[in-house]
Amino acid sequence: MLEQIAAIIQSASTILITGQGNPDGDSVGAELALHDIISQQRQPGGSLPDIVICNDDPVPPHYDFFPNIGRIQPVEQMQGRRFEVGFVVDSGTS
Repeated sequence: MLEQIAAIIQSASTILITGQGNPDGDSVGAELALHDIISQQRQPGGSLPDIVICNDDPVPPHYDFFPNIGRIQPVEQMQGRRFEVGFVVDSGTS
C-alpha cells in the first residue's frame, strides 16, 4: 500500500494537505510534517509538486513558533483551485 501511495504522490502535480477544523498542535504538526515528507521524496531530476496546506480555521497564534507555519493558507485562498491528490490528517471526532 505504501508503494501505491508513493506512486500517486510521484505522479501528482498538485497536492492538498488539510486537517481538522479548529486546528490544534497535533493537526498543524502533522500537516507540516507531511509537507516535508512529500517534499523529500522527490525523485532526482523530478519536479516537486505544488503542495498546499489549507485549513478552514486559522491556526491559533500560540503555534506561531512551529517551523514553516507560514505555509498554512486560509481556505479563502483556495477559491477555484483544484488538486489531484488530497490528504486529511489528524481529523478526530468531537
